[in-house]
Amino acid sequence: MSMERTIVYVDSLKKNHQRFKSILSCYFDLKSFSDPNECSEELKSHKYPLILSTSQLRTMSGSSFFKLIEPYTPHSVKILICKNSQDKLKISENYPIIFHSELKKNGAKIIKNFIDQFFIKNNGVIRWQDRADFPVIIGSSESLLVQIEQARKICRYTENVLITGETGTGKDLFARYIHLLSKRKNGPYHLVNCASIHPSLFESEFFGHLKGSFTGALDNNQGHFFKANNGTLVLDEISEIDIYSQAKLLRAIENQEIYPVGSQKIRKIDTRIITITNKNLSELVKGGTFRRDLYHRLNFLTLHLPPLRNRIDDLKTLAEFFKNNFLRKYSQEVDVSFGSEFFETIKERYFYGNIRELESIVYKFLALRNAKQYENSIEEILEVDKQSVIIPQNEISSLSLKKKISKLQAQHIADSLKVNRYNVSRTASQLGMSRQNLQYLIKKLNLKDQGKFDDS
Repeated sequence: MSMERTIVYVDSLKKNHQRFKSILSCYFDLKSFSDPNECSEELKSHKYPLILSTSQLRTMSGSSFFKLIEPYTPHSVKILICKNSQDKLKISENYPIIFHSELKKNGAKIIKNFIDQFFIKNNGVIRWQDRADFPVIIGSSESLLVQIEQARKICRYTENVLITGETGTGKDLFARYIHLLSKRKNGPYHLVNCASIHPSLFESEFFGHLKGSFTGALDNNQGHFFKANNGTLVLDEISEIDIYSQAKLLRAIENQEIYPVGSQKIRKIDTRIITITNKNLSELVKGGTFRRDLYHRLNFLTLHLPPLRNRIDDLKTLAEFFKNNFLRKYSQEVDVSFGSEFFETIKERYFYGNIRELESIVYKFLALRNAKQYENSIEEILEVDKQSVIIPQNEISSLSLKKKISKLQAQHIADSLKVNRYNVSRTASQLGMSRQNLQYLIKKLNLKDQGKFDDS
C-alpha cells in the first residue's frame, strides 16, 4: 500500500470497509479502521491527506474523533459521512459533510474534488509524499478518473507503456505518476525528446560511446538507456525516430542489452520504457513510417488522456490551480477573482493546446488584470491570445469543419437521449461523459426542447 496515495476511513461497521474500498480504489488506497482510538494511534506516527469518518462511531461521534486527532493532523482534510439530513442536523461543528448515498454513487469524484480544492486553497499544504517532484494531477472529471485508475493498475507491472493524447493533456505528468508509484520509484526517471536526436547520433545518444570511438568523442558517454538503468526511460515524440533507428531501438528493448559505440562488450540493462506521443502510431504503421513490431512492443499497456474540451467540469479547478501558481511565482498576495464571465467565455473554446493553453490564458488574464492601466474584459484578453496564435496550414481545413462536427455531435447526443428516453444520467454514462458535461452540451446545442427530460 503506497502511503502517498492512501486515505483513512473510520467506520464501526466492518461490512462497509470493502464496499468503500472498491468505490474509492480508482484514485486512492484505503486504510480502514473500526476503532477510532486505534486509528488515532496510527495518525500520531503517519500523515495522511484525508480522513473520512462516519458521523456516529461505536464509542464516540465522528466530530469528537476529529477533535481528538486535530493536534497531530492539522493539514489533513477531514470529512464526515452522514446517513441523511436528520443525521446532519445533529452535527454542530463545521466539518465538510458527504451523504452516504453520494459516497456510494460518486465517491471517488467527490473525494478527489475535496482534496484538489484543499490543495489549491492551502497553497499545496498536502504533499502526496516527501518527494517534491511527485506529480499533482488536478481534476475530478469521470474521463480523467478512468485514466488515473488505469495508471494505478499499470504501476503494478514492469511492462512497457504507451501514453497517447493531444498536445498539452499531461502525458509527461502521467509518465512520472506511473514511475513514482511503481517498484522502480527509487530508480532514475529519464526523459528523452526523440525529436532532438539526429539519426547519425542515435546509437551514441541511446547506447553510449567510448572516448575516442569517433571524431568528437572526447569523453565516455553512458547513453540514455544506461542512465535509466533500474528505472524508467521515457521516450517523448517517439514518432520522430527514423525507420532505420527504430530497428536498433527495438533490439535494445527486446533483449535489454546494448553495445556502446566503440565497445565490443554487451552491457545488460534493466529499463522500463514509457512512450508518450500525440501522433496516431497505428496510422504511421499503416503508412510505413513506423515499424509494426516496435509498435506492438511499446503498446503492451496503453493510456489515452482526454482533451480538455471533454473535461469541462475541471476548468474551474485547473484555473484556480494556475492562478495560485501565478500569484506565488510573482509574490502577489491580492486575490483576483475570475468571475462567472471568465468561465462562460472559455467554455466555448476548443482548446487545441489543452491544459497548457488554459494555463497561458489564466496567466494572460491575471497579468493584464493586475496591470492598473488595463481594464480588459475576458473577450478582449482572448482576442490578444488569438493574435499570438499561428494556425498551421494543415489545420485550416479542419477548422472549416467545426460547424459540421458540432452538427454531428448534436445529432449523436439527440439520438442517444431519445434511445434512453431523455434520462440524462443514463445517456451520459452511455456517451462516456459526466452528467454535468452532458447538461452543458444539451444547453449549448439547444437540445432542451427535444423531449421531456429526466435529470435524475
